[in-house]
Amino acid sequence: MTLAANDNAQQTPSSATDRLLRLLRALGLIGFLGGLAALSAMWAFGPIPQNLEQWHLLIGHVRAVFYTCAFTGIIILVITGITSWLRHRRRLHGARWFRLMLVLLLIVVPASHLSARLTALKLYATIDAGRLDEAARIWHTLGLIYVSSLLALLIIAAIAYLRPRLGQRDRGS
Repeated sequence: MTLAANDNAQQTPSSATDRLLRLLRALGLIGFLGGLAALSAMWAFGPIPQNLEQWHLLIGHVRAVFYTCAFTGIIILVITGITSWLRHRRRLHGARWFRLMLVLLLIVVPASHLSARLTALKLYATIDAGRLDEAARIWHTLGLIYVSSLLALLIIAAIAYLRPRLGQRDRGS
């Protein structure tokens, strides 16, 4: 009985830590994907600004959504992802779904970031120069980047959620 109680005591912190990591990972995903969804919705359903003041207001809203939701979600995901990997790396390295997910993340995240960042900088410069028609075209491109990034990251999140639940946990499947 003492041995069983000792085993339970040793498993409880690990289980509690894993539950906390899952909760934080869910919050990070909600923030990150929710932020991208909000930016996509602003682009798809929001009006196109007609004057300089409206453009500056839109840019302020985009930055607020990005930094409050998406960037905070990214930070949470990076911290929980590294911590989870450190805790379970032996099991994860043999799983094909995990390797596929990492490769996709290594492609999608930098490509999405670079294209969105460069397009946003171009948008800011165009607005500052007062070329509002060109700004509308660049905003359209930025919106497409938001939507495509959201779709790609939803696919990656689905792989991370579904594959371990399809019997692919511990083996190099």
